[in-house]
Amino acid sequence: MHGALLNGNTVQPLNYNGTAVAPIVTANPGWTFTGWDKPLNNINSYTLITAQYSQTQYTVTFVAGEHGNPEKGNMLQTVTSGADAAAPSIAAEPGWIFTGWDRAFNNITGDLTVTARYQQAVYTVTFDPGSHGTVTDGFAKQFIAYGQDAIAPTVTAEPDWIFTGWDTTFADATTDLTVKAQYELVTTVQTIPPVMLDASLNATENQLLPDTTAQPLITATPMDVTNTTATDVKIQTGLIAGKPSFSLIAGIIVCSACFCLIITLFILRFRSKQKG
Repeated sequence: MHGALLNGNTVQPLNYNGTAVAPIVTANPGWTFTGWDKPLNNINSYTLITAQYSQTQYTVTFVAGEHGNPEKGNMLQTVTSGADAAAPSIAAEPGWIFTGWDRAFNNITGDLTVTARYQQAVYTVTFDPGSHGTVTDGFAKQFIAYGQDAIAPTVTAEPDWIFTGWDTTFADATTDLTVKAQYELVTTVQTIPPVMLDASLNATENQLLPDTTAQPLITATPMDVTNTTATDVKIQTGLIAGKPSFSLIAGIIVCSACFCLIITLFILRFRSKQKG
């Protein structure tokens, strides 16, 4: 069944207690001829002698390689011809990913060595610019080999916002990572318009006026009259010996004339209405 006659006679007449001559048989692939089921000597009756076979077994050796280690299962297996080996579990070293074996190990028909295969781990680092800015240079998504550093892209903040950096480090990648941009709102400082002092008044009469002409501030300070001449006093205060200055008198005259003119116009208009 598992072999064939190669040479010799399968039927042999023998004398009493004679010895048969074993024919030569060859086993089918995957099988091994192991002998006969009965002795060939001392034959004293009709005897049927049958060849014996066993299925061939092979050795399958699994090799973990330099980037991993056996975790579970047998690395050395004896497998019957035509059967499949059972893959052991492999734990890859940090920075590497176990991707499988370099050859098939099913339907074994001979001794076999199977080696684990690996690829270097690559991680995805995603730079998220958030809602207050955009990536204007560089790559927002990067694929980084284990232990390498990502390169931060350039972020441009929206008006009224300042980009202040990223929320976590992205050096020495060991896993997938999302890095978010951080911002601060710009603080607007309201500027109070400067004020100027009217230098034509003395120190006690100075008033704060809005700076509508963007002129430098003029600060009036009280006079020290102990060491100041009368002429200096007149120039600085516009008063001397308690008398009004010329500019003050001129101002009073102009205001009085304007007032009289307004009253006159009002009276003329009132009389015109009565005549009408």
